[in-house]
Amino acid sequence: MIDIKKYNRIISFGCSWTAGDEIKDHEILGISYRECKKMKIKYGYNKFYQLKDNNQKLYGNLIEENFSINSNSTWAALLSKKLHLDFENRAIGGSSLDQILFTILQDLKNNNIKNSDLILVGLTTPLRTLLWPNKFQPYSVIPGVMDCTPNNVKKWCLQKLWTDNNFSLNWIKTIQSISNLSDNIFFIFPRPECSPIYYQYNISSEIKFYYEFIMDKLSDRFLSSHDLFLELEPYEHCGFGHPPYESHEKLADKLFKKIYGDKND
Repeated sequence: MIDIKKYNRIISFGCSWTAGDEIKDHEILGISYRECKKMKIKYGYNKFYQLKDNNQKLYGNLIEENFSINSNSTWAALLSKKLHLDFENRAIGGSSLDQILFTILQDLKNNNIKNSDLILVGLTTPLRTLLWPNKFQPYSVIPGVMDCTPNNVKKWCLQKLWTDNNFSLNWIKTIQSISNLSDNIFFIFPRPECSPIYYQYNISSEIKFYYEFIMDKLSDRFLSSHDLFLELEPYEHCGFGHPPYESHEKLADKLFKKIYGDKND
């Protein structure tokens, strides 16, 4: 499937499951994994990042300043080590598939992607969509949970516009667009929710046909299928829902074996 000899570096794109959110937060903060998870559950997302260490530094700042520790502990980073390739993680937490496409396009325009780069795209849920605010970098949201949307507008949009059919159709077309950018681009399903079929979204037979047709056409561009993704079981999530290091390590091993068969590294 992949001729590794062609490549010098792996570049990964995706959402938080590829960016590496939470993986090594406990090491960055100098506390145990269990203690870190317990505090996250106790305080919640916002309050946890406002906590301070013994030097009065905010947890959020510490994690942000040392995020390379997380990003270099992901399934893509571990795979690159096993393949003896350089690695760069350009995934952004919360990204929709359209945002991932936009990020790749920016890097292509700025010549930040070379012909010798193996590009791995960690797919994200079809339900995320990209916003284009004036004077700000585009960012992604799940429209149905946007707090700024009036309830009556939200209800109408959920019924007419923000349907699983529309989101899934756009997701499929975006995969086509990304795959057309380079033959060096390959896709991964980090979690079941990334597939409109496997996760049983409410989609029509026409969208299912479209999905299956495109997946078959691009089958050689997918390194993982629905039965190969980051597993939370038998492990526990890190506190805010992301899989721990062991899950990333297990997926990297599976991907390596898929590329090299039964050969050892």
